[in-house]
Amino acid sequence: MGWRERPDEDLRREAMAIYRDPKRAALAASDRTLALITEAIRRETSLVLHPNQVMAAAANRSGEMVELATGEGKTLSALAVAISYALAGRPVHVITANSYLAKRDGALARAVVSRLALTAASLTQDVAPDERPAAYRHHLLYTTLKDVGFDWLRDRVAIRDGRHTARLQGRLDVAVVDEADLVLIDEARVPLILSAPVGEAREQFYQ
Repeated sequence: MGWRERPDEDLRREAMAIYRDPKRAALAASDRTLALITEAIRRETSLVLHPNQVMAAAANRSGEMVELATGEGKTLSALAVAISYALAGRPVHVITANSYLAKRDGALARAVVSRLALTAASLTQDVAPDERPAAYRHHLLYTTLKDVGFDWLRDRVAIRDGRHTARLQGRLDVAVVDEADLVLIDEARVPLILSAPVGEAREQFYQ
């Protein structure tokens, strides 16, 4: 019996079985799990992933960079990849082009992954500092390069000054990059600079 004929509870139970399995890394990357994920997407969105979207997700999951033309559905393909990593027990950041897309796609991801007993959130510049650590504790987080970059820099300053920080500690594991040309080329050419008072004249650079 295929996933389409199975009740919602079976999908949730299978997802949790994968997440709790000692061999979850291999299980989460399997074709069976990809089929489970695409079925969860279909039930939530009523959209069936096309073969090119599924092939793109499989290739991206194996470490390849993938190009899809405008309108071919890279948002859902990237979501499938992100869920696969999350089921493997790895914190996932989906780095997208701007705050609007982070909010929109984060809301979609939240609805889909709830069917698989996972959680998702979005993080944009309007999220208050005291709310940001909780956002990073979700299985999937949709955000921008500037948001995660500046939070990382703030953590480094806090650690340097001896202040406790739990914002990003242990959470930087997997990034699924949407709009790779924008994020990895255009935005990467602009340095992220954070100013903070220091007790003595010194500069710190992080690469």
